[in-house]
Amino acid sequence: MSNRRILKKMFSFTTAALTCTNLMFAGNCGQLFSQEGFTVFAAETENTGISIDKTYLKVGEALKINNPTGSMIRCLADGSEVDPESFVLTEEFYEKWIEVQEFDGEGYETVDKVYFSKLPVIYINTDDGQVPAFKKDAKSGEMFIQNNEDTAEPIYNGKMTMQGRGNTTWGWEKKPYKIKLDKKTDFYGMGKSKKWCLLANYQDESLLRNTTASKLSKELGLTTMETVWTDVVINGEYVGNYQLCEQVGIEEARVDIFDWEGEAKDAASAIAKKEKIKGDKKDELTDMMTEDMSWIKEGGTVTFDGKEYLVSDYYDFESDISGGYLFESSEEYDEESKFMTDSGLKVMLKSPEFLASNDAMMSYVQDYWQNFENAYRSEDGYTEIDGKMTHYTELADFDSMVSYWLLMEIMGNDDSRYKSRYIYKPHDSLLKFGPPWDFDTGAGSIIVSQEISSNATGWKVSQFEDPQNFYREFLDDPLFISAATDRYWQIRPYLEDVIKENGALERDSEYLYESGMADSALWDRNNQWPGYGRGYIADRDLFISYMRERIAWLDEQFSSDDALLASTYNENSASPYIRSDAVNISTPNAVDDTISASAPADAVIKPEKDLIMQIAVNDPQTTSLKVYVNGLYYDTFALSNGSVRFELPADKLSQAAEKKNVISFIGKDKDNNTTVRNFTTVKQSEYAAEPVPEFKSQSIVLSRQISFNFYLDITSLTEEEKNNSYMEFNINGKTYTDAFDADFMSCDEKYYGFTCSPDSFAISNRITAVYHYGDNKTITNTFSVSDYINTIIRNTYNRYNERIISIIRSLLGLRNYFCPPRQNNSIFRTWY
Repeated sequence: MSNRRILKKMFSFTTAALTCTNLMFAGNCGQLFSQEGFTVFAAETENTGISIDKTYLKVGEALKINNPTGSMIRCLADGSEVDPESFVLTEEFYEKWIEVQEFDGEGYETVDKVYFSKLPVIYINTDDGQVPAFKKDAKSGEMFIQNNEDTAEPIYNGKMTMQGRGNTTWGWEKKPYKIKLDKKTDFYGMGKSKKWCLLANYQDESLLRNTTASKLSKELGLTTMETVWTDVVINGEYVGNYQLCEQVGIEEARVDIFDWEGEAKDAASAIAKKEKIKGDKKDELTDMMTEDMSWIKEGGTVTFDGKEYLVSDYYDFESDISGGYLFESSEEYDEESKFMTDSGLKVMLKSPEFLASNDAMMSYVQDYWQNFENAYRSEDGYTEIDGKMTHYTELADFDSMVSYWLLMEIMGNDDSRYKSRYIYKPHDSLLKFGPPWDFDTGAGSIIVSQEISSNATGWKVSQFEDPQNFYREFLDDPLFISAATDRYWQIRPYLEDVIKENGALERDSEYLYESGMADSALWDRNNQWPGYGRGYIADRDLFISYMRERIAWLDEQFSSDDALLASTYNENSASPYIRSDAVNISTPNAVDDTISASAPADAVIKPEKDLIMQIAVNDPQTTSLKVYVNGLYYDTFALSNGSVRFELPADKLSQAAEKKNVISFIGKDKDNNTTVRNFTTVKQSEYAAEPVPEFKSQSIVLSRQISFNFYLDITSLTEEEKNNSYMEFNINGKTYTDAFDADFMSCDEKYYGFTCSPDSFAISNRITAVYHYGDNKTITNTFSVSDYINTIIRNTYNRYNERIISIIRSLLGLRNYFCPPRQNNSIFRTWY
């Protein structure tokens, strides 16, 4: 072997004429990547500058080889020699090594090589040439990202530190890692950060599950850790397909809330600067203030090296402890700061890690979580906090609760029943669910918990009976059920694009094909789970089929609120919800929802209209009804003869237009025990038709004065509309009016009769009745004596005998009728 070159783990990341420019990602250009070359794989060699330009490699592009000294070289693609001056990259070389060798007088030796992929390629070299041996074994080194698109600069070229990550996944042969860069960098538009993950997806041979979930999470509006598929080379060896992923944490580009650990560092820096504390001592002070947060209080002090410092003399630190918390609810229960709720739910602090060192802050978050649990596990979603009844939607962001649960069920993510659930709380705000994490175990993957079927049908997180499974109690609330149904159908078009032929899943799997095959060839899952390994193609096909079958099953479950309520019912939950047939709910001034394309509401109404509610309870024990609108308590009504009618103001229907409002009822007996429950849903829509009063019948009263009566069903009118309504009669050119009088409503509050008593009329005259109500609205009906008489004569099942019918028939022979003068203004009314 030539004494010019004794190669260790080879590679020279070298490029001529590459400089930092303002492209998509700000890397560490110039620090290690230079005109002279960036030798990642250290070689004891005379530097001749021969290298492959690795900034980006793409099919159809010629391979660029830098050979400034004109040395004799040759190029090998997957072991076969190709012309170094004219070699063009083609698809057949995906997931293959391409090498450049230099003749040193005795033979050819490799001086540089690249791994060619459709995906970006991450090259990592550790300083000692070793990967982390245990999870917290930190290895320093350098990292370079070879892009697969046309860029003028490398995506990243700089220093990094890598460690192991994961709980169960760290125990498998393909290891996951976390990476810390020396400078915040934005990878592929995911935002600037130093901290990143390389997810191994060892149990997901399709490599699709986590990314599919991440994209769906973003579509649902959740805070999401985004990902990019990559191939990874460590210390010169290809180690498979990895997902470059944002690491869950508090940062502007991640979970963007107040950072207490950052506040501790800033406070320590302020003290160190003024007191001239430097070097290791400054680091010790920072660590101390981060790990002991008891100073975060009014008059808070720290004692360091025998001296006490009043922190507020140096730094105006945040005193509001209502937010800045990132929680994880997971069975591992292995963080420094943690607590359990009364039901046994495990909650940990991911940040700040050492919150338990501050009693006030720890008590605040514990109490907040306990109140949230008390509320969502209660019958009506309420709990008492400091003397005030508070609903769970006033403690947690409801939309994120619904979307988070929906994501877990769509993806069949059974892991989420008891682990890897992140929730965060900003200042002066509510708990927010997310970011979602860890989807490689579900959706029919190699590992599916024994309690959960690997089939695509069935609920995967909702029915599991365990203190860690809070979803079960969420589903006892019709508000949650109805919102979930709405949300599902809102994203259903997106899901269709995911699962359809040539949809997102098929497109992604085509993009991954070569990398997936290479990963599967390198990592035989049968080594970990004998007999269960499938290979890339089989698991890809299984996952796509799984998702198609699962969406079809979910379509049935979400076909209506009733369907979802019945499907998710669990008698062992804290307060299982049963709709009672004894509670009959009608909304007379709303109409059936024929507008919604799927999972319609029970009724729709114009946005400006108050909603009339008429409730009949067929249960003798029930004496009152508590009414809730979109979860929030509205009022309690005493029942009269088992029923109640009231009007719900339009502004109480607080959901956005075209979204379902949930009005729920809880019946109580005289001792305030719950007897019955039911609910209805109503949408406000400009397109809603309006029910109108209806003419039901007419009658004639022959007495000292003749009267014509028109009977209407006016249950669809509000009290205001009824009180301002009147009937206008037109007879032979004369007009008579009769105004509404509430004292003359029928006993069932449904019908009303308007009466006209003309001075005279001809039997042949037609009477036109025009009913005026609402905002200049009218309905019209016409009638005559002959119509009335002929109706009676034709009525073979009526109660009149032949003598009376004969008398009535004789009226047809009359031509005119004259009424004597009225003695007063009273109007005779009668009911038939």
